[in-house]
Amino acid sequence: MRQRFSLSARSASAWLILATLLLSGCANMVQPLERDPWIAPDKGLHLLSGIGLGAAGAAIASSKGASACTANASGVALGFSVGLGKEWRDLHHNDGMPSNRDWLVTILGGIIGAQLVQPCSP
Repeated sequence: MRQRFSLSARSASAWLILATLLLSGCANMVQPLERDPWIAPDKGLHLLSGIGLGAAGAAIASSKGASACTANASGVALGFSVGLGKEWRDLHHNDGMPSNRDWLVTILGGIIGAQLVQPCSP
């Protein structure tokens, strides 16, 4: 019998707190807006990476027996986490210049990828 994949409220809260703490460091040292346009080649790479991560996360969770919405959320969470980690790395190793716009585009890609692989309707 397959074991269902689930995320408890306690672990979801822990992830939310961790993300908030990490974001507080990134939010204080973002690139000036004129150096980080919305339409730029790197945004396309972030979008494609997010789509791949979202699709992979949803497919893996689905193969483990997760429901459609749980698999979808897993894909989005993977895009969210990897995007956040990349911007956190930029904060510490790229002249202290993370980009919240890059992170948002990666999350958008994660949502698109997860929805393509495992659609979830409320």
